Amino acid sequence: MKNLFSISLTAIILFSTCEKVGVVDSDISYRKYIVVRAELKAYSPFEGVSFTKTLPLDETYDISKAELKDVAAYLKINGDTITNFYIICFG
Repeated sequence: MKNLFSISLTAIILFSTCEKVGVVDSDISYRKYIVVRAELKAYSPFEGVSFTKTLPLDETYDISKAELKDVAAYLKINGDTITNFYIICFG
């Protein structure tokens, strides 16, 4: 009986909070940013670095529009160059 009450209370809270609809202000000015993504996982091979750019809010996201091609980048730690990245995208 206690579990049924807990489940019912959780369901009521979840479904009652979904009634508000918010409108996103589309007058937000667009600022282009470069997005650098890399993920290091212990005991897993390094999958690489991706370079993309942000797209305007009213534009449907498409990786071919967001990806940066022919990127040359390097990693610096305390002013010392550690490694070079040469990314060439074909597509």
